[in-house]
Amino acid sequence: MENSKLFSSFINTHFKISLLFFALGLFFGVIYSINLLGYSVDSITLLPSNMRSLHISLMLYGFIPLMLSYLPFLLISKEVGYSLQGLHYLKLYTIFWYIFLVFMISSLLFGNTRGLAFYDFPYELNFILALAGVFYALALYEFIKRYSKNPTWVKVCLGVVVIAPIALLILMNPIIGQVESTVTGPHGDNTLGMSLALIPLYYLIIKLLN
Repeated sequence: MENSKLFSSFINTHFKISLLFFALGLFFGVIYSINLLGYSVDSITLLPSNMRSLHISLMLYGFIPLMLSYLPFLLISKEVGYSLQGLHYLKLYTIFWYIFLVFMISSLLFGNTRGLAFYDFPYELNFILALAGVFYALALYEFIKRYSKNPTWVKVCLGVVVIAPIALLILMNPIIGQVESTVTGPHGDNTLGMSLALIPLYYLIIKLLN
């Protein structure tokens, strides 16, 4: 019972913390909207381009994706309980995700952008995300060890998170990555990939609620 409360406390705590980043994203979005309405904000840091990048980036990397990333762990915990060692790695994953968000906000706020419609923060910050992904994979591995026989969805999920950090660094690379290839944003196949990624997320949500 105490272990269950520990895991629930972890989720609840970071739900509240990540809401702050969601609120920041909304705040920057409101400032950008005010600029679109013709009311300029007299500030060097609160430039419309910076506000747009901050709003989009926080929506893409803030509260929503972080909470969605906890879905497999919630489902595993519901079915077979959770791992203390896995929770330790999950905490490290979350900490590095927050570090990435802080650096991302700082970079975009002071105009360190790449002129892209999406993923406008410096490429080097992706290494922090990749490191977070390593801890995520370790956490997932520790959690799924509680199964006597791994379900198919668990095997697929683990495979994806092992590949994800490497794919991230390649796709976001300024020289060979697709995202940097155009100043109008990611290519259609990247956008399609993001859309297809929602399908397993919907599945996990439905499975968790059942």
